[in-house]
Amino acid sequence: MTTPTIPWWQQPVRMLRVDFTPHFSSVLNEDLEQLARSHKDQWQINCEWIVGSLSVDGKAYQTTFAAEGYERCRGFENFDFLRTYTPIAHKHGIHVLSYLNMHWYDYSFGDRHPDWEQIQSDGRPYGRINPLYRGGTTLCVNSPWRQWAFGLIREAMKTGIDGVFLDGPLIYPDCCSCPSCRRQFKNKFGQDIPKENWQDPLWRDFLEFREDSLARFLADAQQAVRQVNPEGVIFLNAGSWSPATWRCGIDNQKLAPFQTFNGAESFFHYAYAANLYDTLMTGKFLRASDNPAVVFTHYMNGAWHYLNLPAGEVQLALVQTMASGTNGWLAFMQPSLTSQPESYRPVQELWSFQDTHQEYFKQTQSVAQVAILFSKRTGRNYVSALENIYEQLGPGKEQNLIVGQKGEKIIDWQARKSLCEELVALAYKGYFHILTQEHVLFDILLDGQLTDEKLAKYKTVVLPDVACLSCSDAEALKRFVQQGGTLLASFEAGFYDEKGAFTDQLFDLLGIEKVEGVFPVMMGENYSQFIQSALNWKEETRIERGPYALKVQPRTDVQTPAVFHEPILSFYAPLTSLSKHPAMLIQSFGQGKVIYYPEAIGHFYAKTGMISCRQRMIQAIEYLRGTSLVELDAPTSVSMEVFRQPSRLLIHLINNSVDGRPVCQFFPVQDIQLMLHIGTKPRRIFALRENKNLNISISEECVTIKNIGLVLYDIVVVEY
Repeated sequence: MTTPTIPWWQQPVRMLRVDFTPHFSSVLNEDLEQLARSHKDQWQINCEWIVGSLSVDGKAYQTTFAAEGYERCRGFENFDFLRTYTPIAHKHGIHVLSYLNMHWYDYSFGDRHPDWEQIQSDGRPYGRINPLYRGGTTLCVNSPWRQWAFGLIREAMKTGIDGVFLDGPLIYPDCCSCPSCRRQFKNKFGQDIPKENWQDPLWRDFLEFREDSLARFLADAQQAVRQVNPEGVIFLNAGSWSPATWRCGIDNQKLAPFQTFNGAESFFHYAYAANLYDTLMTGKFLRASDNPAVVFTHYMNGAWHYLNLPAGEVQLALVQTMASGTNGWLAFMQPSLTSQPESYRPVQELWSFQDTHQEYFKQTQSVAQVAILFSKRTGRNYVSALENIYEQLGPGKEQNLIVGQKGEKIIDWQARKSLCEELVALAYKGYFHILTQEHVLFDILLDGQLTDEKLAKYKTVVLPDVACLSCSDAEALKRFVQQGGTLLASFEAGFYDEKGAFTDQLFDLLGIEKVEGVFPVMMGENYSQFIQSALNWKEETRIERGPYALKVQPRTDVQTPAVFHEPILSFYAPLTSLSKHPAMLIQSFGQGKVIYYPEAIGHFYAKTGMISCRQRMIQAIEYLRGTSLVELDAPTSVSMEVFRQPSRLLIHLINNSVDGRPVCQFFPVQDIQLMLHIGTKPRRIFALRENKNLNISISEECVTIKNIGLVLYDIVVVEY
């Protein structure tokens, strides 16, 4: 019997995009044979993006190849880039994807097709009010433009390329109210497109209509690819873990069935480089869907596009990508090589390692026993119904997100939604950082994955302030815990249904009788205290309370070992007495256990790095999960991801001990120790990259691997 061939896109892929700017026609001066050879040998890639429609100056309607019915780019009238370069790349073992710009069109093209433009709720074209980049407009997926786009995709596929990447389209904020969208919405819902009002169910229907429109466009684009090549690849930028992707009509789960890869950006920017684990978060989030995943990394030095990042910064991104089980993608400007000709070396070092050891990256499965839910549904629909959350106290100021004129009450929905988005985003970030720093092996779950079959793999499920759950989600979680699983949740987790309407459907699981309100919102000078020993906390221990905390009444038979102090409304005010409201709820539910914190502890940690916050979370996880399959004794700056292949464990270790951002130096870590509770005697243990001589001891209880050193990245292989 022959072994089935694994498609190339289901194997480790290393993608490269090289931009020839400011004038793309400069590629005509290149020796294409030498170009492909250098990309293969120096950069160690096996997939390359080449431009099919221009990515600059709004010339997305101009092509670099012969396409019937489409305008050619200046300089390419007699040269077909795709048909010329593709066979050369194939000869060097490089699969070719064509980049097609689907979102940026200059005003002259928009003037030719006014019924194609995305229209705001006020009737004005989005791109005329909010010019894209240096000026330009964007087009609607429901307009006749869609047929123009599908035609371009088919023409590109006829050149012999292996697939296409679509840069866009997006559905921009406050869009789209073009004639096509208005007609389709009216046909489906019987009403006109509503104004933003989060208390109006029709507004939420409109948000789903936008996402469904983009998914329908991608489904038809996929058909256009497969009409030419049934095995052709197609994907777009499907958005990362941020809960704000709804603003551009993106739901990666709705898009996943119609694309080959799940891809998203994780770019370094000097203005907001605080998240050391952004690439790892992005990779783990993308991997949660069924498709192969790819993380987009810009080699460009932030906003200085004609220079490249320091070697350490790009290497950190690449090893976090590999360790998350996702594919790498790198982009740079060709002119950068004039002053930095050795830019390929830090990439070559890592991608040649992966190429040499690619068997250890194929068809791997996570061994995590903990799962954390990242909910796009919550990102889209969560607007807290608790009014006092929108009143924030601080030193000498009060901010109330309810505004009015002439005495009438007007709700500033945009401000409320932005605050709730921030609560969710920082909850995800806070939980992710704590679990990663404390070496907890965990997977990310997505909406719709709270099923009996999926949950059966895990010991513990974490709801990081995930507010919006469907009835089926809630029932699945209850069955999971009743049958012996465990749950950690916080703040308004499960307080709303999938549409964002308040519900008490999860209260019995969390141990809540009712919610009585919200403590005054203030960062600082507020506390909770343990009134009895619990986990590793001693009685009378006082700890910091975050700004967002709920007044809940627990059910009977629920343990409440900690309570909040009564609120302190200003700094240096006297310490207040203990309130009746619990700060921690612990209960048994069927055969399982639940810990609930009525506080936004993920948000609190992301804002402050508060140690007591991390301790609360990790002690709860250890209590609920029990012993981990793989334990790591190392500084918190070392992260670990573990995968399984048949008769093999793969332990990825990353040294995130860096000098700052951008990363220029890694500080080596010594005396790392691994403890394996795998229930069998391994026949061989070895490391692939940095550690050639491992100190291994084996007992009946566990396998211990000692004295591991780490400069950047290694994989410890355990065969049994």
